[in-house]
Amino acid sequence: MVVAPFSSYSSYAVLNANRLITTPAFEIPSTAVAKKSCIFGKLEPFIGKTLDFITREEEEKKGVYLTKEDLVDCAKQLNKDGKFEYAFEIFEWMDKKKMEFSPTELALFVDLICQTKGIKVAQEYFNKVEPVFDRTNTRAKNWPAFISIMMRIFECDRKNCQWALRPRRVRRIRKNV
Repeated sequence: MVVAPFSSYSSYAVLNANRLITTPAFEIPSTAVAKKSCIFGKLEPFIGKTLDFITREEEEKKGVYLTKEDLVDCAKQLNKDGKFEYAFEIFEWMDKKKMEFSPTELALFVDLICQTKGIKVAQEYFNKVEPVFDRTNTRAKNWPAFISIMMRIFECDRKNCQWALRPRRVRRIRKNV
């Protein structure tokens, strides 16, 4: 925990000179948070099988349970670290377990599908999830996912890509331009 005394010389600071300000952002994580991060350390390239194993193991021990939010946070971190395939596998596992996605989570999943499998597969998945989607309604529930696909298509059209071309390669082309 980081502790800092008042640095300004005001009447309040003089009267309360011994008062300390603490910032909770630098606190040591609780044991539950540490255990969850240890669980995510067990993830390997076979993420689906690993997640099945971890959930079974944790149910038997009656220990720390993985929540949907934990899985989404882990996938977001993997995505930020450039490990798109691992993040995609987590979302794919969640989809197989019939977990409900929020609109932003669906947008992230669709974007990961675009990055790993291609735009066409992402469109097929989106059409499976939202078969009757009103493209003109910007307040639609799954609008972020739709926009994610449209942005990938726009990127691809702008660079005269083919449908099978992966967006990661598009990024490499863009960096060279």
